[in-house]
Amino acid sequence: MASAFLAAGCSTMGRPYIGGNDCDEIVDARARLDCLERADRAESEWREELRREQEEKEKEKTDKD
Repeated sequence: MASAFLAAGCSTMGRPYIGGNDCDEIVDARARLDCLERADRAESEWREELRREQEEKEKEKTDKD
């Protein structure tokens, strides 16, 4: 159950806290690879969302000027 919670890529303070170290405790090789893949995907999605937010802020700033 705890591994499912960690693997979900829940976030705190806006950034996904799951990382490669969280996956190291998983013994099964396939499950560990899946965990690492989910962690990478969560990080990529977080970075993309952050990039979009920055673009929106820049656009709003430009539109106001």
